[in-house]
Amino acid sequence: MLGEEKHVILLVEDDKFDRELFRRGFADRQDCQIDCAGDGEEALSYLRSHPQPSLIVLDLNMPRMDGKELLRALKADRTLRGIPAIVLSTSGEAADVNACYDLLANAYAVKPNSPEELARFTTRLEEFWLREACLPRTSANEHH
Repeated sequence: MLGEEKHVILLVEDDKFDRELFRRGFADRQDCQIDCAGDGEEALSYLRSHPQPSLIVLDLNMPRMDGKELLRALKADRTLRGIPAIVLSTSGEAADVNACYDLLANAYAVKPNSPEELARFTTRLEEFWLREACLPRTSANEHH
């Protein structure tokens, strides 16, 4: 990869179809790796055993530990709270949006309705969060 940084995005999503569509959105981006967790508990286990990802994209409605519980856990953990957490949910309800920002989500977006819209979303996500935004650095994620 000639010294280019490899960005890892942790997608926390229980729906296999949505995971696959998200992965396809990044299929042609060689500098992005999509790792997946099926719920908040699996995501925390991943985060405790892997180098920190550049970004976490999470769904709200999941079994065992939902997205709000995961946000609460992430932001309460000194070693994880700096990782940008983007909520991607089917819900556009003000109560969900407000609750996630109260839990310190970095952004909230409603899931696109089609594969084409999702591809455009992943492009914008990558352009802003992985190209424009200055992300926190730790010794763990500098080695990607």
